[in-house]
Amino acid sequence: FETMAGVGSSKLRLLGRDMKQVEGMLRILPGAIKDSLAGGDSTFDSQLYFRRLTTAALGSTILTTSAIESTQDVITPLLSTIASHSLSLIADKQTKGKGRGKNVWDSPDGCLMLSFNCSVAQGRMLPYVQYLVGLAMVRAVEAIVGDVDTGIRVKWPNDLYIQRPSQCGGKDELLKVGGIICSSTMTSNGAFEVVVGMGVNVLNDKPTTSLRAEIERVVGKDKCEELSISRESLLAEFFNRFEQMLHQMNSENSFASFEREYTQKWIHRNQRVTLANGSTATITGLSPTGYLAARLDAGVEVELHPDTDKHDMLEGLRTV
Repeated sequence: FETMAGVGSSKLRLLGRDMKQVEGMLRILPGAIKDSLAGGDSTFDSQLYFRRLTTAALGSTILTTSAIESTQDVITPLLSTIASHSLSLIADKQTKGKGRGKNVWDSPDGCLMLSFNCSVAQGRMLPYVQYLVGLAMVRAVEAIVGDVDTGIRVKWPNDLYIQRPSQCGGKDELLKVGGIICSSTMTSNGAFEVVVGMGVNVLNDKPTTSLRAEIERVVGKDKCEELSISRESLLAEFFNRFEQMLHQMNSENSFASFEREYTQKWIHRNQRVTLANGSTATITGLSPTGYLAARLDAGVEVELHPDTDKHDMLEGLRTV
């Protein structure tokens, strides 16, 4: 079921798993959206998406658009309105997507780009949301391809990479295929509403590679076509997993149940890094506060914090 809306020059379409969800969202959306009802021509196949979606709430009501400056800029101002509801904005193309700090990303066709809201009970768990999102996306890819290692990995704190094993005994090739950004606001009851923004190269092979290309490289063209890799299937499988994982993290008030799997799926296993003071260390895992745990060459265990002015979060690390 659907109704259509436009915001500024971007035309949006509101869709839900059933009519009650659409009607309920329409009642709480601000007039700026409802007063600008118009057509939308997004290529996102909502029927395919909803057929695969099995969540209780997350991802059940979506906005789609063919092009927008930033999905994050639309969802963030709606937080106070949509708190306790689930709303996702999915764009075919994004022209001023939000990155870490002041970074801006131009996202082409074939990329899965969206922002959605979710709730976190305790403020100290906020840094772990981006880790959980990355791990849920890895699980989603694995759910689609089965018992095949496509090389998808997480890079601390908020990126997705393909890790291609070296064929000549050198370093593995690392290609970025996705990024995650999270912002949060405290609610009146002391909990936190989080806006998660995400972009994943699903079908677009440039500027690096795509998930479809990497899956085809591993399983072959015929099997890849049989798997029908799409933005819709990947997003549905992501929400199916992330909803359960977020509920568990909130219930346990801990990332401990996911930490081992997270560090098994990251690109930093035994990685050597040079710190801002010139010393070197080996990454050993996550610290109790969610930063990087490392061992200095002198044998001292330390917690590493990033230099937020650096484009690469692993450059200029400092001990605390």
